[in-house]
Amino acid sequence: MTTGQKIQTLRKRQGMTQEQLAQRLGVSRQAVSRWELDEVLPETANLLPLSRALGVSVDSLLDPAAEAAQPAPSPAAARVPAAPSLRALIKRWLWLLLLPVEGVLLGALALWRIGNAPSLAGIILVQGLWLCLWLYLLLLVVYFLAAGIRYLHQRRPPQ
Repeated sequence: MTTGQKIQTLRKRQGMTQEQLAQRLGVSRQAVSRWELDEVLPETANLLPLSRALGVSVDSLLDPAAEAAQPAPSPAAARVPAAPSLRALIKRWLWLLLLPVEGVLLGALALWRIGNAPSLAGIILVQGLWLCLWLYLLLLVVYFLAAGIRYLHQRRPPQ
């Protein structure tokens, strides 16, 4: 199998068009086409990026005796999916956190509307608003602590 045939086979296995491969490598689509037609070989500067884009080693790409191997899974695909961020969790569960506060506020408004206990409704309303304020402050503190820890973790030099 020629180098051009390997490039074409591996590119199609990756589900890429010539245009997409060319953009990924910073070359023209015509250059990729000429490689696949075996008119020219890729320049030395393009071999390593080409092998990475296709998921094979440079020697298996250039060796005429080697068949086009199944591309190795990319490191991104091998990674374990990351846990959702704190921001995503807060967005997802914010309604659940504020549900008791909303219940207190709605109860206070219902009592006030009925008019049976206006003083009790006022007390519950004020206490509900204080609870809401404290909940928001707690969420802000947790958010900024998590953001600070994430920032410090990213600044840590690789080991």
